[in-house]
Amino acid sequence: MKKVLLFIAITLPLLFTSCSSEKIENNPLLGTWEKMTDGDYEEIRFYHDLTVVRSVVDKDSKAITETRGDYVLKEDAIIVLKWTSERKKNPVTDKWSEPENKKNSITYSYTLNKSNFLYLTYKDMNGNLVKDTYTKK
Repeated sequence: MKKVLLFIAITLPLLFTSCSSEKIENNPLLGTWEKMTDGDYEEIRFYHDLTVVRSVVDKDSKAITETRGDYVLKEDAIIVLKWTSERKKNPVTDKWSEPENKKNSITYSYTLNKSNFLYLTYKDMNGNLVKDTYTKK
């Protein structure tokens, strides 16, 4: 009886560990997604550890804005991005600014299709529905 209890005590934590890593491994958003709008370039990178980095390159100034945060996948193809910091790279000096703290989150619904397109839909500040289209890099 002691051996059975010992076996259960050892294997039970392993079951929970494998389930949680499977959920992260099956994350459909993992990887790098990009889009071009009016010459500006945007890239969003979703990582295994549920962090996200968004980089935007301004077409005119060539300045880069990098925003970092975390994300949470919810049921029914909903994702919540929680932005925590932002910094900018000056194209003239090629130096990054000190990161500024950010505390905002945006809830998106997302759709993926077989052609490696990611559609993120959200409401802007005026309550209008916006749909951004990204391609897998």
